[in-house]
Amino acid sequence: METLIIITIAAMIIALSSYVTYFFIRKTSSIDKKYQAERNRANRYFLWFTVFVRWIENERDGKKLEEYLLSRGYEDVAVYGAGVIYDLVYAALRDTDVNILYAIDRTAFDGKKRTDKNGLPIITAHEIPEQEKVDAVIVTCIQDYAQILKLIRDVSADIEIVSLDTMIYSL
Repeated sequence: METLIIITIAAMIIALSSYVTYFFIRKTSSIDKKYQAERNRANRYFLWFTVFVRWIENERDGKKLEEYLLSRGYEDVAVYGAGVIYDLVYAALRDTDVNILYAIDRTAFDGKKRTDKNGLPIITAHEIPEQEKVDAVIVTCIQDYAQILKLIRDVSADIEIVSLDTMIYSL
C-alpha cells in the first residue's frame, strides 16, 4: 500500500509538471531551441506519466515488479539511475526475494565512493565488471535506454538489461 501511495504521488507530480511545462512552452515559443528543449522535456514527463499510471494499475491489480524479475530468474539486480525513480524501484522491491546489490549512475564518481540512503554503493557503468555479478540491470532512465544499453554492453557484454517500462508493461 505504501508503494502504491508513493507511485500515485509521483505520477501526480509528473503530470502537473507536464502541464506546467506545456503552458510554459506555449508562452515562450519565440526561441526555437528553447521551445524544442522544453517540448522534449514535456514529452518525457508525459512518457513517465503514462508509465506511472500503468504501474499504479498493476499495483492495484496485485501485479508486482518482483513477479517480472523472479519469473525470469533475476534475483540479484542492479539499477541504472540513482534518482527519484530508483527510490521508487527500491521501495517496490524492498522486503521481496529480489536483491538490489548496487545502483549505477553516470554522476556517481566525485572522487569518493558514494552510497544511496540505504547504504548500497552507487557506481559508474565502467565499474560494473569490478562488482558482484548481477542477474540483470534495471534501467530507470527509459528515455535514454538505447544509449545506456550501449554503454553497459561496452563494459559487460553478458549482462541482462531491461528497461523499467518494459517490466511494467509486461506484467
